[in-house]
Amino acid sequence: MARARGACAAAAESAPVHLVLLTQAVSALQAKQTERMEERQSKRREHLQQGADEEVAKKIERRENKLLRPGFEGRKGGEFLNK
Repeated sequence: MARARGACAAAAESAPVHLVLLTQAVSALQAKQTERMEERQSKRREHLQQGADEEVAKKIERRENKLLRPGFEGRKGGEFLNK
């Protein structure tokens, strides 16, 4: 096995320069792609969280408006008129 690894290493060292540069360029492109993908995922995550927070805020606001209507006066403090 050691000879095979040594042969591969020797073959890699004797590889043409343009192949080495090409593999470096490919790895750089892959790094950029993963970085862009992570940026898009984080942006999407933020937007989804923002939408969820807005939905919760709307529900709270609707509930508060409902409690201000006539007939719901005593329910805001957790007490019910009809016991």
